[in-house]
Amino acid sequence: MSGHFFAFKNREKISKSKKIALRESISNKKSSLIGDNSTQNDKNLKHSQIFKTELKKIKQHIRQTIKNRKRKQDLLFGISFLLLTILLLFLSKKYNVF
Repeated sequence: MSGHFFAFKNREKISKSKKIALRESISNKKSSLIGDNSTQNDKNLKHSQIFKTELKKIKQHIRQTIKNRKRKQDLLFGISFLLLTILLLFLSKKYNVF
């Protein structure tokens, strides 16, 4: 009987030590994950900051392109308006409209 009792006690000690080792490994994994997560958060912050600066550059480029297009459109409208008025003046002189 005493042999069985000692075997049972040894099994209890082994299971307790396994539980403790398992708890420690889980806590180590959690702490490493938390550490990795904080570095991941830092990476995400850096990435979002880079993304924001790139987004600002892209927006500025788009605004500049729109301004250039408006200038070109205004210039083309002005030139075409002048050409049409000159053409109408020549035609009116040719046909004695005025």
